[in-house]
Amino acid sequence: MTSERTSAPGDIVFVHGMYMNAASWLPWVGRAEDRGYQCHAVSWPYHDGPPAELRAKPAPALGSLTFGEVVDHYKSFIVELPRRPIVIGHSIGGLITQKLVNDGYASAGVVISSAPPQGVVSFDPNFFRANFPHVNPFAGNRPVIMTPSRFHYAFANTLSRQASDAGFEAYVVPESRNVPRSTLTKQARIEFKTDHVPLLFMTGDSDHLTPLAMVRANSARYAPSTGLLEFTEFPNRSHFICNEPGWEDVAEKVAVALKADKLLLFSEWLPIDNKRAVLAELTAKQAQAMAGKSGLAPAAVRTLRCALRALDAGVARAHLVSRRVRGAMLLELFTHSGVGTMITADPVQKIRTARIEDVRGIIALIEPLEAEGALVKRNRELLEQEIGNFTVIEHDGVIVGCAALYPFPEEKSAEFACFAVAPGYRDSGYGEQLLLACEQRARAARIRKLFALTTRASHWFLEQGFEPASVGMLPERKQALYNWKRNSKVFRKRLR
Repeated sequence: MTSERTSAPGDIVFVHGMYMNAASWLPWVGRAEDRGYQCHAVSWPYHDGPPAELRAKPAPALGSLTFGEVVDHYKSFIVELPRRPIVIGHSIGGLITQKLVNDGYASAGVVISSAPPQGVVSFDPNFFRANFPHVNPFAGNRPVIMTPSRFHYAFANTLSRQASDAGFEAYVVPESRNVPRSTLTKQARIEFKTDHVPLLFMTGDSDHLTPLAMVRANSARYAPSTGLLEFTEFPNRSHFICNEPGWEDVAEKVAVALKADKLLLFSEWLPIDNKRAVLAELTAKQAQAMAGKSGLAPAAVRTLRCALRALDAGVARAHLVSRRVRGAMLLELFTHSGVGTMITADPVQKIRTARIEDVRGIIALIEPLEAEGALVKRNRELLEQEIGNFTVIEHDGVIVGCAALYPFPEEKSAEFACFAVAPGYRDSGYGEQLLLACEQRARAARIRKLFALTTRASHWFLEQGFEPASVGMLPERKQALYNWKRNSKVFRKRLR
């Protein structure tokens, strides 16, 4: 879980399709922004505003809007950006994405359930039934108003009518008939032999509005030598693929294609331990084992497998976040401990010998304990000189624990010192792991005894097998340095 945002890896422009506006991309925008992208969800002309208000009062000029005007609208926006963006488009937004890629306005294109460019046709009966109402040549130029029943057939045919109606209320806006009509003209011509930036085509296999075979045929029109192109289909997905349940799978594929650092998955379920506390971390191996357990809800299994596929494809980490916790996304990504479950290919916790670049992290860890008098003060220069004596625990790039081993070779003993674990990790076994690592280092150096001085943690040392000792049992050099004012208790442990 990152504690701060890194520099933005690029811009993304999201392009919606017909009967939608920029609000349909909000879940995707949040996900991409959390990976550091600068995101721009731009509505078509006459499409800005709450969908319910637009349905109640369509803009008078909407009916005359054409495909070419929408493309120009996005070009005018993109030229003001500091760099060419990644463009992600759905439906006619996918065709707009192809046009922007074709004309050199994008650094990469993600084309989802795309409307067909000029010259690509479908004879699927569902295609004609779903598309005829908005291209009807006898309807004039008045805006077309989508109905809930037609939305269910054309857009959301894999959903229940109740779920479809909820999507209608949340997203649907009036549309211009002249946008799809003008895609039959040269406004929607794509030069398939022109070199292009990477393109990812995706679609569902149950789409009535833009059938799978048609989208595949569209992607196949690009000459293989013109650039990188990938095609992916999703089972049991309708044209509402970017917003229907399971849209996270589509976003996962995009995240992998964009070489994303993280994948964020909102879920009704989070993994818990025996005390019913949310597990902060899982390795891929642990998540795989959990997904294979009997009795786990199908939605939970699906969420875990979605995360695992992303990790297998190279995404560094997947975050499972509860839909029910207010501000969960921000807490998960911008606090180090998070509130959800992070799944990584390898453990995010590493125990290792300290390096000079760790000094800053060690200081941040021990300064509060020094101020309380629990640790003896060490300045930066001393820490830099003694850094080779330190072992640290690094959790997701942050130093959360440290301990030092100071050898007294003449007595074959060593001091276990400067021991600190960050407050949020003191019940995670990190202290025990640090001690074990220091004991291993001591044995390698043929040390037979450890000793420690403490003013507060007597009970912990006793639990780890240390025994109370007197100052007189310390090595002579250490006895000479003993601070009687601190009156630290002495503990020692024989190493076997």
